[in-house]
Amino acid sequence: MAISRFTTGEYLGYTYGREKPTLYFENGHYTQVHDLDHNVGWHPNHDQGHQRVNINKHGQARYLQIPVGDLDGVQGFVEEVKKGHYDPYSKEDPEAALFEFDGSGKDHTHLSGGKFISRDAPGGSLFDDTYIDDVLRHGHWAFNEYGKWTR
Repeated sequence: MAISRFTTGEYLGYTYGREKPTLYFENGHYTQVHDLDHNVGWHPNHDQGHQRVNINKHGQARYLQIPVGDLDGVQGFVEEVKKGHYDPYSKEDPEAALFEFDGSGKDHTHLSGGKFISRDAPGGSLFDDTYIDDVLRHGHWAFNEYGKWTR
């Protein structure tokens, strides 16, 4: 089942943590390669307050130390991110990684394997519309998303 540009919205950029990039759009992202097969495919944003920000290695380590299920810990971390506590030292920080969260920080957080590179940044035009359209034309919903958001 192809994923339409109407569904994705505008192309924003990518992360490159594996042999193929994860493509980010206004309305979600498309994961091409992942250790867990059910994560490959289209992932819509989980709410209107969805935010993306690159964080430094200290923020990544702090996030990974929060115990699974500790919603108060996750919300506290999201508040720290919103205040800029884990901004990369520079836009070129090679150790930065993309952190995504919903508006409340309660329902959805995700740490990517790589840094987000905007399509307008140096190197951001690495993937052109032909490449993006081909990925989406042969794309599908991620198994762990299908059914939640397809009504």
